[in-house]
Amino acid sequence: FYWLFKQSFIENYYTIFDINTVNEILLSYGRVDEYIFLSELYGNYQDVIELFINKKSYLKVLEILVKYCSMKFSESNLIRLSGRDFFYKYSGILMENIPFETVNQLILLPLLNPAHLLSSFSKYDYKKSSFGKPGIEGANQVLRYLKFVVFNQKNTDVKVHNYLITIYINASQPNNENDLLRFLEGLIP
Repeated sequence: FYWLFKQSFIENYYTIFDINTVNEILLSYGRVDEYIFLSELYGNYQDVIELFINKKSYLKVLEILVKYCSMKFSESNLIRLSGRDFFYKYSGILMENIPFETVNQLILLPLLNPAHLLSSFSKYDYKKSSFGKPGIEGANQVLRYLKFVVFNQKNTDVKVHNYLITIYINASQPNNENDLLRFLEGLIP
């Protein structure tokens, strides 16, 4: 009941709050739920994302980014970064820490431009993150995503194809370029 009262109070009066002061008070007293609720009312997703990054709660960051990326924007919201821009900005941190879960969400978000994600893939270290894990979770996640984009979404962006070829070349064993050759043969009509 108490949280419903606070939530109702915040919803009714948040427009008259000095947001910086209220945020400082909430965080200094450890009132993270109220801070997040108020920040979302103000559309201040970046501070919420930064809070969870500092707490190393990467799955929560991913959840917020997916939610924000799926939101529709009114004209008053166009000044702020779109959900896609936030996803591009934070995808490197997510690929570094939770690559499997991040790629699962990237596959479900076709509105994202794969070429804008390429720089974030440089943070991904296959040998550190996925190597040795069973099944699809043990696969190279960048390779998995780019193959999906090229073959399922029929992406024709040269940057995406070049990056995928680079991964194939770097991943191939000496005297075993079968995956690269299969990929190149699949591109020829």
